[in-house]
Amino acid sequence: MRIILAGIVLIATFMVNTSMAQTAPQVLVADTVTGVEGYRDDADRVAPINVNDPALPFARALRVDRATASDTTFAAASLWPTTAPIKKGDLLVATLYVRNATPKQGVLNLDLTFQLRAEPYTPTFSSAMPVDSGTWRKYAIPFRAVQDLPAGGTTLQVRYSLAKQSFEVGGVAVVNYGQVAARIPKSITDTFAYYYPGRGDPKAPWRVAALRRIDAIRKGKMILRVLDVAGNPIPAAAVKLRQVNAPFTWGTAASAISLVCKVEASDTGRDCPTLDQTNNKPVTRQDYRRLRKELLANFNGSSFYNDLKWTDWHYDQQIALDGIAWMKRNKLPLTRGHNLIWPSFEPDYLLPRDVINRTMPAADVRRVIADHFRQQLGALKGQITEWDVVNEPFTNTDIQGRLASPNVKAVKGILPVSAVATWFRDARKYDPDAILFLNEFAILDNANPAKLTNTIALINDIKRRGAPVDGIGFQGHFGASGPVFSDMQRAVDAFAPLVKTMSLTEFDFETLDPAMQRDVMHDVMTFIYSQPQFNLFQMWGFWDGDHWLGNGPLFNHDWSLKSSGAVWKKLTQQTWRTNATAVTDTAGRLSLNAFYGEYQVVVTVAGKNCVGYAQFQKSGTVDVRTNCRR
Repeated sequence: MRIILAGIVLIATFMVNTSMAQTAPQVLVADTVTGVEGYRDDADRVAPINVNDPALPFARALRVDRATASDTTFAAASLWPTTAPIKKGDLLVATLYVRNATPKQGVLNLDLTFQLRAEPYTPTFSSAMPVDSGTWRKYAIPFRAVQDLPAGGTTLQVRYSLAKQSFEVGGVAVVNYGQVAARIPKSITDTFAYYYPGRGDPKAPWRVAALRRIDAIRKGKMILRVLDVAGNPIPAAAVKLRQVNAPFTWGTAASAISLVCKVEASDTGRDCPTLDQTNNKPVTRQDYRRLRKELLANFNGSSFYNDLKWTDWHYDQQIALDGIAWMKRNKLPLTRGHNLIWPSFEPDYLLPRDVINRTMPAADVRRVIADHFRQQLGALKGQITEWDVVNEPFTNTDIQGRLASPNVKAVKGILPVSAVATWFRDARKYDPDAILFLNEFAILDNANPAKLTNTIALINDIKRRGAPVDGIGFQGHFGASGPVFSDMQRAVDAFAPLVKTMSLTEFDFETLDPAMQRDVMHDVMTFIYSQPQFNLFQMWGFWDGDHWLGNGPLFNHDWSLKSSGAVWKKLTQQTWRTNATAVTDTAGRLSLNAFYGEYQVVVTVAGKNCVGYAQFQKSGTVDVRTNCRR
């Protein structure tokens, strides 16, 4: 009887879910062609067109022609107001079809946003919409309302100001499924749709090129010579090779308190936070135990979210120092220092209120910044591989202003732009061995062409002034968007002559679509790992319970593994590692094509196992002396 009832519940659930997917109410204006609103330059054009394609669910659409390029996404947009109120937490799906009207122009640079139409313009979500051909592409993008939203006071917007471009858009809709649980039913997830160039295509040009590069730069021919404890070759021996580490860093950010708070009754020190504030869910001591376990199992590098930022360091250095000590005890490298200065007065947590304020004279601003660099770098000298010397200088300009560049106006700060070069010189002086980075967003992720050229201009200015810039950090917050690998490759190629190294520093996503999470994880990892100047891929947290978006790439809040987490584990622990068995020849050698890294070598001689370790760093012969005795 129990089994029969369970079956009835499953059938009923399926019927409810199917009905939900079919009957969810539309919350936009009924006629999205005549009901469109917007703002744009006088030279831009937005006009209705007829669409004669029986395969499409609409007969009329809009043609949009943008006449020029801007340095901001919100300089021109078409928008559709809502007609019904929306509750905080409601699951919504925005659907529209887009066609590149002139495919020779390249990939469309469009942004889909759902937000309040008046101040404070709070956005609920934002997603790029890349289209590289004249084919109509369907987008059906899920998101949750971050607050109660009034009818008519909220809009769906297609922003198109970043490039001179022409496109057509139709079939615009937003449906509201209401208060759907965190695990979205398959009847709804099956309706999701998103396109980015090469998604799901094993023969996509960017993918073929990336896989070829991985074989060329991350692997080599290893000739392993197996020796006994006396240094003599061991012929005709069975050998098992297991790669235990890699020279590439697969890292994550974490909060220091999560590493050192009390999880056992015998622990001393600080209590663990008991609430995940992003999701408003309880976090237990068992969660912190699991977090530490998964951190050590899945990553070979790390950083802190906020503990090394000026404000947090200024008020509580000890928590950062305790977190660093935990990493050392557990042999987890503290790869990145984030960051020395985030040069803006707003939001008010970027700089300490009692250290810098808008009325402080320029000379005092210079002095307190120099004192901060001296103190923090002096305290942490030699403990951190790379430092973000300055974070997001394109957007955050209160201190140093901004250079002019194509499509970008100069901005005046308290100090001149030359101050940035001073910061890099000071960082080199106080920690000579650290790799010094400029960290920026929306260059690889949701690429802003004006920001790219302006950041290049800033790095050139710093270098002209004789200051060192070793690397560029690309943040990688993909939001609800997918990658555009042609844009990403152009950005990598543009910075390659300027810096020695590059890092993906803050990878995550906001998409609720599990298939999209899986594909973005796989494809971005593949692209980054294939680039010779990259030695680090770092996500900005990995578990929903300790993540600023509440949407970590590896684990749900209950620690179940996401499809994107399964991708991470497979690529980092299987696909891009070499594990093999072989038999040595008469000279005690064996050869194979292998990934570079550290290997455990287990040799079986006369029925007994012995062990050695080998470092494989470039193609050629590697001697491994084992503890075998013969």
